[in-house]
Amino acid sequence: MNWQADITKTREAHLRAVLAEYARDWHLVIRDYLYCLEAAERAGDVRAVGFFAAKLAAAYRAIGLGEKAQRYGELAAAAQNKAARK
Repeated sequence: MNWQADITKTREAHLRAVLAEYARDWHLVIRDYLYCLEAAERAGDVRAVGFFAAKLAAAYRAIGLGEKAQRYGELAAAAQNKAARK
């Protein structure tokens, strides 16, 4: 599926994740941000990959999974550096 066709579902998942963040439903936050990250990776959208990876890092940090938070934080930093070079 191309990015334009996938963008509506990705936006819906992002909105669900934001609402789940307010409710502190971390399993839902992670599920929806993972969907968004995978869609961004399929589309090759480096800025979106960085954004969603940073959101996942924050969610994993909130539930005390530091190793996963670190991995997604590193992915976010790498994506942001790549986007800055473009």
